[in-house]
Amino acid sequence: MTELPCGLNIVVAHQLEAEPLIDCLGLMPGKSKHGLTIYGNERGLSLIISGMGQSAAQAATARLARHHSETTRGRAAWLNFGIAGHRSAEIGTSVLANKISERASGAAVYPAVLLKSLPSSAVITVAAPELDYVEDAAFDMEAFGFWSAAVQCGSLELIQVCKLISDNPSRPADRVDLATLKDFVYSCTEPVKQVVAEMLSLSEEFNRIYQDPAEFAQINKRYRLSVTQQHQLRALCRRFHALNKDAQLEEFVGSKAVSGTQLLRNLEACLAAERPSRSG
Repeated sequence: MTELPCGLNIVVAHQLEAEPLIDCLGLMPGKSKHGLTIYGNERGLSLIISGMGQSAAQAATARLARHHSETTRGRAAWLNFGIAGHRSAEIGTSVLANKISERASGAAVYPAVLLKSLPSSAVITVAAPELDYVEDAAFDMEAFGFWSAAVQCGSLELIQVCKLISDNPSRPADRVDLATLKDFVYSCTEPVKQVVAEMLSLSEEFNRIYQDPAEFAQINKRYRLSVTQQHQLRALCRRFHALNKDAQLEEFVGSKAVSGTQLLRNLEACLAAERPSRSG
């Protein structure tokens, strides 16, 4: 299988919200699995339509994470995009979440505010469309579920939520016309396209800085390592490089240990053998 470059995974709740992005980002449908189709392109962009609600967003994000691990190298960025209500923001405004909370539990998380192209806002995830707009925040039904799954597989710096304001007290959620929703999203795609471009750039920079040593991939292919052991191997390879022990690490690439566990012990022993002893 040809691996795609690291990129951006996008989770969108509704088909009408997703179609404008699929079109303007040049995404093509892949094979459906478990009733969910993943759209993508050769730049490493992937998009999944989750369905409405926290549970659906969480499940679809986990599904997309599995797809990413099978087809893509490196660490991808994650974006949840969709419409939301807001007490004070104008309809057609796009905002990035600086806080995501779940109304039912009161739990809250705080995304890293790294993108400067859009204003930021708190996002409150609710179980049904908000009609009262009590807090001065954006109201949606998926962000907290998306975040809960994305943090299990992504880096905090690479997880963002972008909401397009579709309703406010002057035009409440129960007056949003689904027949014109797709056209509305089409007319407001420029801000989210800018966010997509910025997140792709962040993902590339992140992976350039934190890319795995070549020896990690070579050794990892030869052993059946658990996820925890892979993390240990990655850290040990980086430690060898930091100590300018590239030649010693290269010897392990061609050697054959009894098991992955023994290999890790051998690597640790090699590093420990040349540590300066403490005296007095």
